[in-house]
Amino acid sequence: MRNLGYILLIVGFIATNWKIMHARDIKYTVVSEELRRMPQQESYSREDVRKSLDSAVTDSWLSMSPWSFFPSWAMLAGGVLLGISCRQKRRSDHAV
Repeated sequence: MRNLGYILLIVGFIATNWKIMHARDIKYTVVSEELRRMPQQESYSREDVRKSLDSAVTDSWLSMSPWSFFPSWAMLAGGVLLGISCRQKRRSDHAV
């Protein structure tokens, strides 16, 4: 159980860092796509800007959000498993 806890912590840490490094690329891709979709004109109405921002935020959320909770849950599970295994080891050491 202790090894699984360490594995979950390490995997969660690596996945979090990978996600942080790629979040910038995702953001620029979404913004670039939204700029390409906007009509070419000199001025925009408030509603046009609101729709464009809403679309960009939605695209960004859909490309990042569902996966982003895995690393934190993996790290939490790893920490809990390490805590449990530490207590079990301490009890077994005192019992001997």
